[in-house]
Amino acid sequence: MLFKNTLYICVTKPKTLTMNITKYSPKDARIIRDNEDKTPDELLALGLSQRGYRRLLEHTIEVEETRSAVLQPVSVEAVSLTHVRISPADMPARINLHNKKTGRVVMMGYKAATMLAEKYPNEFELVA
Repeated sequence: MLFKNTLYICVTKPKTLTMNITKYSPKDARIIRDNEDKTPDELLALGLSQRGYRRLLEHTIEVEETRSAVLQPVSVEAVSLTHVRISPADMPARINLHNKKTGRVVMMGYKAATMLAEKYPNEFELVA
């Protein structure tokens, strides 16, 4: 149950040597065992899989609930979302294409991305 004046704080737990690594893949378990003093981000850089990284974060992050004043933003500004036409000479060779259905953003060649955005306007849009 969420309360109006509830603030959630994430705190990292200290790593323990008794962590159960049997649910990790053999590669991930070896990386974790060989580098016990490393953070999850450092283990990811050493070759830990994304699935193992997420699982490791679940074990190392603790959420605490406190009842205090809700944090408010310092300022709020309106942003204009109007479309701006750019000449083809000014366009980059590659551009981001947003898939509205899945929420993914993919970098593609300009011509292919514009073709998809024009052919399927309800599914794709160009993102600067």
